[in-house]
Amino acid sequence: MGSFRLRRHAGNTMKRFLLTAIFLLPTLAFSQERVDLRTEVTPFMQKAADRQLYTLRTDVDIASRKRWKRAWIASWAAYAAANILDAKSSAGKMEANPFLQNADGTFNSGRAASLKAGAGGALLGMQLWMIHKKPEKNLYKGFTIVNSAAAGGLGVVAISNSTK
Repeated sequence: MGSFRLRRHAGNTMKRFLLTAIFLLPTLAFSQERVDLRTEVTPFMQKAADRQLYTLRTDVDIASRKRWKRAWIASWAAYAAANILDAKSSAGKMEANPFLQNADGTFNSGRAASLKAGAGGALLGMQLWMIHKKPEKNLYKGFTIVNSAAAGGLGVVAISNSTK
């Protein structure tokens, strides 16, 4: 009977140990390190997501860029037309700009044409160079505004010349 008690006592100890282990081990495991049940983003998944965002962003950028490029070309046409109108309205009249005067103070058409073409060419060349240098930026928008403002200013001067 003595050996039965010993085994019975050993069985209770074993049960207590197992019950303690069952209840304490998960608590110990969670207290040591929190397990993140979410899946981690792998580098491949991140690249795919970045590529998709880049594609969506560039599609919008490309459409906007095309619209502004058309407007930029139209602003150059307006700038050239305003230069021609300014030169036509000044022909045969006294000129206030010393760079565009003859010896007698009247408008010099040849010199004016060369200076206006040179200034316009330099402006166009600089804009084309900057667009080529930074293709990722939409520089057409700013250049369209600058060209349109210059064309508007020249238009005002041409109107002023024609009313004198």
